[in-house]
Amino acid sequence: MLTIQLISAFVLASCQQALAKSCSGFTAIDRPNGPTYTSIDGPRVISKGANCPATQNCTVPHGGYVTAGRTLNISDPSYADSVFKTISSVVELEFVETKTYPVSNGTMGFENGTSGYVIFTPYTICTTGRLSDCDAGELNGELVEACTLDLRSEGRLEGLTSPVITVGDDLETLTCNPANTTQAKNGNYSSSCTGSEEEADHTGAASALGGMSLLLLSGSLLVALVGF
Repeated sequence: MLTIQLISAFVLASCQQALAKSCSGFTAIDRPNGPTYTSIDGPRVISKGANCPATQNCTVPHGGYVTAGRTLNISDPSYADSVFKTISSVVELEFVETKTYPVSNGTMGFENGTSGYVIFTPYTICTTGRLSDCDAGELNGELVEACTLDLRSEGRLEGLTSPVITVGDDLETLTCNPANTTQAKNGNYSSSCTGSEEEADHTGAASALGGMSLLLLSGSLLVALVGF
């Protein structure tokens, strides 16, 4: 009987501890255009590698599926669900969990003598602020950034489709499109794909989006997003 009581007390304490992981306060850092701003998630490869002949331009088809979702930089990830809910109620953002989305079909041109591939970089909508009223005292006052995917265009994933120019890089791991496979469609995206286009486990391509170059990507992409 005593053993059952001890087990019950332990289970109850564990449940209370799990339920206690919450932060109910968030103060957003206001910006000129409000508390939210547009940023970017990590790029995904959505084409096979291209090696253009020295005397001829070439085009590479792109498209497929990418998996992405909400992000939060917080020192204790076990509070993430509570923090997402709290931030959502303050800044009116819906933080969508990880999901697989179709991205644009199309072709990208590469100049003669160049090598490269195509990437898709999802846009995100983010907010930054400080937490308060947390069960864990050390989280009070912590500065966090929470981001969700930009799905404002009828639920489609918004982003930038861009060429990456490689100089002397080996494209052996991109002999087929890693985003255009059954594996990618099922949420198990990989940044490499080997084998011929005929041998690859293709799904067929997906929906429609946009384009730019590696030299512009790091600086100009962020500049282009200012004011979103």
